[in-house]
Amino acid sequence: MYGKQCKGEWKKFGEIVGSITLGAGKLLSTGLQIALLNWVRMSEFTADRAGLLTCQDPKVAATALMKLAGVPQKYFDRIRIDEFINQAKEFEDYDYDTLDKVAKYLSIMWQDHPWTVMRTSELFKWVESGGYGSIMKKYVLKRKLSYICYNSPGRLPFLINR
Repeated sequence: MYGKQCKGEWKKFGEIVGSITLGAGKLLSTGLQIALLNWVRMSEFTADRAGLLTCQDPKVAATALMKLAGVPQKYFDRIRIDEFINQAKEFEDYDYDTLDKVAKYLSIMWQDHPWTVMRTSELFKWVESGGYGSIMKKYVLKRKLSYICYNSPGRLPFLINR
């Protein structure tokens, strides 16, 4: 919804600037519009990572993305998540050819959401890079320290983050 509103506002802005600058400003505003839509799509990846940190299971996060993509509810029990994850990982391999990169970029350039398979691919790329594991290790360590501090007989209040 936000992306469509943003796209509509930038289109109006581009028409105004284009008419004032005899068309030269329209080129600039189109570039800004593309950049902002790209930022909106990238924020989807951040939201997916936050969802994974919340549910703490990559397969559950991927299943949620499949459901968001529009899998009808009557087929939820037949979702083969491992096949979808493999498809997402194969999707990543298409970036090696320059033509594939261009085709992929052009096909989503004006969209306000990246493809679900791309979102899943990015999510698993983050998991496999160690970024997810690093955050979870810090979280688990902090919880353990917090538990020890709160439940020890001689509590150490100076160790507890407030």
